Amino acid sequence: MDQHTLGVLEFDKIRQLVAEKALSPLGRESAAELAPLTDRGEILVALTQVSELKELLQKGEDFPLQGIKDVRSGLARCRRQGAVLEPVELLDIGGVLKVCHRLKAFMEDRREEYSHLEAMIRELNPLEVLRKKIDEKIDAKGNVKDGASKKLERIRRENEISRDRILAKLRSLLLHMSGGKGVREGVITIREGRYVIPLRGDQRNRVPGIIHDRSASGTTIFVEPASVIELGNRLRELELEERREILRILRSLTRLVSENLEDLSADLTILQKLDLIYAKAQFSRALNAAQPKLNDQGIVKLRRACHPLLMLLGNNNGEVVPLDVELGDRFHTLVITGPNTGGKTVTLKTLGLLSVMAQAGLHISAHGDSELPVFQKIYADIGDEQSIEQSLSTFSSHLKQIVKVLENADSATLVLLDEIGVGTDPDEGAALAMAALEVLASRCVRTVATTHYGALKVFAHDHPGIENASLEFDRQTLRPTYRFRLGIPGSSYALEIADRLGMSPSIVKKATDLLGEERLKTAQLIEDLNRQLGLYERKSVELQERERNLTQLTEEYRQKLSVVREEEKSIKQEAYRDAQAVLAQANASVERVVAQIRKAQASKEVIKDAHRVLDAESDRIEKKLEAVTPQPRFRSGSLRAGDGVWVQSLKSEGEVVARVGKRRRYKVRVGNLTVEVPGTDLKPLSTPVKEKRKSGISIETGQVSTDGATDQIDLRGLLADEAIAELERFLDRAILASLNTLWIIHGKGTGTLRRRVGDFLKGFPGVKSYRLGAWNEGGDGVTVVELE
Repeated sequence: MDQHTLGVLEFDKIRQLVAEKALSPLGRESAAELAPLTDRGEILVALTQVSELKELLQKGEDFPLQGIKDVRSGLARCRRQGAVLEPVELLDIGGVLKVCHRLKAFMEDRREEYSHLEAMIRELNPLEVLRKKIDEKIDAKGNVKDGASKKLERIRRENEISRDRILAKLRSLLLHMSGGKGVREGVITIREGRYVIPLRGDQRNRVPGIIHDRSASGTTIFVEPASVIELGNRLRELELEERREILRILRSLTRLVSENLEDLSADLTILQKLDLIYAKAQFSRALNAAQPKLNDQGIVKLRRACHPLLMLLGNNNGEVVPLDVELGDRFHTLVITGPNTGGKTVTLKTLGLLSVMAQAGLHISAHGDSELPVFQKIYADIGDEQSIEQSLSTFSSHLKQIVKVLENADSATLVLLDEIGVGTDPDEGAALAMAALEVLASRCVRTVATTHYGALKVFAHDHPGIENASLEFDRQTLRPTYRFRLGIPGSSYALEIADRLGMSPSIVKKATDLLGEERLKTAQLIEDLNRQLGLYERKSVELQERERNLTQLTEEYRQKLSVVREEEKSIKQEAYRDAQAVLAQANASVERVVAQIRKAQASKEVIKDAHRVLDAESDRIEKKLEAVTPQPRFRSGSLRAGDGVWVQSLKSEGEVVARVGKRRRYKVRVGNLTVEVPGTDLKPLSTPVKEKRKSGISIETGQVSTDGATDQIDLRGLLADEAIAELERFLDRAILASLNTLWIIHGKGTGTLRRRVGDFLKGFPGVKSYRLGAWNEGGDGVTVVELE
């Protein structure tokens, strides 16, 4: 990327702001070296990583990245033969491994949600053995622990004992010399690694020993008494032994570090990248920035974009006016006109800086719906680039940049030209500007240029692929509003500003006359267009507000409908449970009636009573079901024999056979079955059901119908237990219907089913007798039953 462009766009200030958010020197170093990428895939990954970490931080999660140290120098020394790391260096390496350990534990249950971060952290190797070894042997202050080895522990214990004995002897000696008046603290000192006591020069002979030092004045000597020399020698030996043991421990740990250099270097690289991502995420939070969408069509769509440095560093009281900019879709070149200090240059810098930031993996200060392409090259010629050192004028400096742009720009390039063609004769400058813009437009280069030249406004209007734009200016206050206007050229308002600032009215009038009528008409036309555009924008805002209100109202009704549907579902479920309870009670009543019939041997009186009980129970059930079952949308009394119906309780189609009495109950044929059901259980079909009844015995189910009871049952094909269960239900119905003779078809086969039927009939109440069928009744394949 062009370094001159990064400089004029002030990307170095963005780097500095990001670096301030890093947690470690490594992260700050990476932020200082931040540069835009040109590979779309790499940029997308970088942006997504920032989004994931930002989301974690916004949730209040404590991302455990603290504690990263720059251990690169220590790792480099490990590569040299015989190198031994200092305890503090080992402590820092252990700290790095602790960060790796914490990060892996942190991401353990967040793998799916933050997949890009997890992919990085997954590659970390906490080197548990090395981490624990360092933790066992080096304390938090960077000293070798007493327990680093048994030998070191013994040496330090003996060392302490020897030191205490020396101090005790010296205190005793001083006490004796002072005549029992006590010894001041700090009198016993160390010189050249030996414990000594201070004496005046004239007291030298009072204490035999070795003089290790003298005071600056020479009046005080520091003597190691002869009585502690041997103890001092022993202490010195222990200190040397301690150093050797510490060196051995450090050498062992250094060797372990050397064996894991590659993993440690890889860990450090990943942690450095994570710290940069962390800094980017914190920068995004401070800027209230968003991840832009990336496209490969070369389209720029910035929504509510603001210059990040104005937001973070400017003295604007937070009132930075956002702008919407489009480029690369309907047109590739944008010509911005308007007064000085109106915001034209800021617009250029905003577009350029946000493009660079996005390609550097940074969120941008714009709405999340904003889109940017990936530019392979970005050129910016902004500001007065006059160079005294190179003897270049303003015009020459600008022209040099434009020449470089024309030599290198293509369709994957963004070009930003501030005051194009300025610094020379206006006509010639405008001509050069138009020629350059025409070349860039022909190459589909994404170009934004600012100008005061009126000729360029007409040029932009007349050329396809080039569009006018301006920054709004309030003629009442003669101050810019900084609102971006696409499609409308702007005026410089030089005469109005001159008049407002106090220039002589006669001079202003003279200048107006000199401009000519056509120029004034053009300026007035631009003003009228701006006024009309303002009206349309206000209407647009009103429509958007109405649309938001309508959307909100629609959502409210949708939620209410959802609540109603849930309530409806709950009511239906409750009704279903009530219906089940009613049916359970009905089944219990039927079972009691059947039991009474069996017990009373099916006397006529009992059977009549049973009929009455069943009729009463049927009426009660119908009323209950009508109360808990949603009512059909038709009058059940309108059903006629032959009508097709849907039987809800059986989930089957059927055909109405007849209405039962005056009650709203019907006999319905469903396949081979004839059932009696209430009208509330039926729904009419558009066409009658016409099904051929299969040969065999019709067995009624559901409510027991005494009118439709049959005198035959076919048990062939059923297992013995199934057959007996069907036979029991068949006999119950036959007894309730007061039938006399029954035919049970069981087939001949092996005779097993026939015997089971006979055994069952022997003890069944209400059976008077039974026999095998005659030759014309089916023979051994049929059992004929006589009921009482």
